[in-house]
Amino acid sequence: MKLDEYQKIATTFKIKTTPSKEKIECVFGLTEESGEVAGLMKRYYREGTLSIKKLEEELGDVMWYLSETCTRFGLSLQEVAEKNIKKLTDRKKRGKITGSGNNR
Repeated sequence: MKLDEYQKIATTFKIKTTPSKEKIECVFGLTEESGEVAGLMKRYYREGTLSIKKLEEELGDVMWYLSETCTRFGLSLQEVAEKNIKKLTDRKKRGKITGSGNNR
């Protein structure tokens, strides 16, 4: 499945809310689900146990909220992914793949 196809299908499951709230709710949902992934990683680091099934489920939720955030802001998930690969490729070519900051 292509990312644009995923995005089109994923948006059919959107939660009904007011237009003034849907953008921020998507961003908060993305943050919340990312936090759940972080919690799994914390337990993995601390206890050495990880349910790959649970990780996959939570990453799926992150993907859904990422897709919905793109949709609410008029972005193509496919284009976001392609531009990110282009940016990373450029950084790698310049030896700037590690470090911090947006302008590496």
